[in-house]
Amino acid sequence: MNKIILLAITALTLYGCNTIEYDGATKIIFEGRVTDQNGNPLEGIPVEAEYDDGYVRDIAGIGETNANGEYLIMFPGAREDVAIELQINRQYQNYSSLSNTTYVNITRSVLRADNYKITFEPVKLYPVSNSVILELNFVGSGTGRSLLKYDVLGMVSENYVDYNFQNIPMDTPGGFEPYYDYYPYNNISVAKNQILTIKYMLSDFSVYEVEVPVGEESFEYTISY
Repeated sequence: MNKIILLAITALTLYGCNTIEYDGATKIIFEGRVTDQNGNPLEGIPVEAEYDDGYVRDIAGIGETNANGEYLIMFPGAREDVAIELQINRQYQNYSSLSNTTYVNITRSVLRADNYKITFEPVKLYPVSNSVILELNFVGSGTGRSLLKYDVLGMVSENYVDYNFQNIPMDTPGGFEPYYDYYPYNNISVAKNQILTIKYMLSDFSVYEVEVPVGEESFEYTISY
């Protein structure tokens, strides 16, 4: 029988004496699958769900992938408005040769809409040594619109994926960057020989997608809007 390591833990307070208040009646489930770049399952990849209310960061649920690359973590909901992240292979203390992916912008309204259970798309990790640098530039064309945020979808060395990209998060703590722009720099480490999708939102909340082919060499790519 396939074994899924499942562990629900109480809140671990990381900063100061403040705590995040938990709702014992609400159970949240995150599940998905992790593979290598060829689609083969990766076993033993750490997976964590983390809460952040702008002051305190709590690890709410933790687990790892099984022999089929599957993970399932269960953890309590929060009483307050918090930002929730799903971190896949985010190893802060132990270096990993593989890339990592973090899903952000998972709010309480998103959880309610999904009935508190989210099945994430399969995530592909790759050896970071097999990377090139994408220099990504956004250039305005005089329309008066500005860039709000963007995602790089594909195999990225340290990837942040906005789970609720189409919507501006309204139920997250006030101290947060509202548009979750996790790419403050233009140079992004990505896997060779793939096709990335760049999804971006402009100040009028219009959303666009562009496919960007990646080869064997580092390169520059410009998106005009």
